[in-house]
Amino acid sequence: MRSKFGLFMGTLKLQVGMSGTFDLEIGKVYGAWLVQKKLSYGQKYQCLCTACGQVVKNIRKYDIYHQKTRMCKKCSVQSTKSSHGMSDTPEYNTWVHMIQRCHNPNNKDYARYGGRGIEVCDIWRESFESFYMCVGPKPTPEHTIERLDYNVSYEPGNVTWATRTVQNRNKSDNQKVTVDGVTKSVSQWAADPRCTVSHFTLYKRIARGWLEEHGAEFTLFSPSQAGLDVD
Repeated sequence: MRSKFGLFMGTLKLQVGMSGTFDLEIGKVYGAWLVQKKLSYGQKYQCLCTACGQVVKNIRKYDIYHQKTRMCKKCSVQSTKSSHGMSDTPEYNTWVHMIQRCHNPNNKDYARYGGRGIEVCDIWRESFESFYMCVGPKPTPEHTIERLDYNVSYEPGNVTWATRTVQNRNKSDNQKVTVDGVTKSVSQWAADPRCTVSHFTLYKRIARGWLEEHGAEFTLFSPSQAGLDVD
């Protein structure tokens, strides 16, 4: 006849054995961890931290499943020690979604951003404060973040707040300008020797409606205009 202790140990072994037989579902999210693959040794996994896009290996199944760990160490420190006090603001929400669509393959918009090489520069990925210092407060609820050159990543000098109307005017498929019968993209015109302003300034001019107000030649080739241009 088995003792109560023996029965207890047998039950415990059964429970431990059962808990060790299952695998985490690939593609499932635990906290901020997106499970990518099971490693070939031990009960460890490779995961993507969806808060920042960092890939981390050697995370124990037990720690993931029981949420002993919920995100990478860097994000964990930031979430507990953040002093900016802006976690509930539209600007912070914009920052989070910007990183998600560029660095999270499971994001519904990833194909149009990260999938075609658009990234968030390292300094902005690592710090909301750095992003906010560059772009400033959101002017109105109608404004969203926009890249001036749709083929360049989110980085200083290529990002501004813009309304939907301005964004539609500034889309990559609308960035064609004709001068003297020659049609080229804004990027191509910016490389033209006759263009004396920066690529950034040229995009800002077009976003502000200079083509309609001043004409193509003035927009493309006039030097910086005091009071009008912000370089």
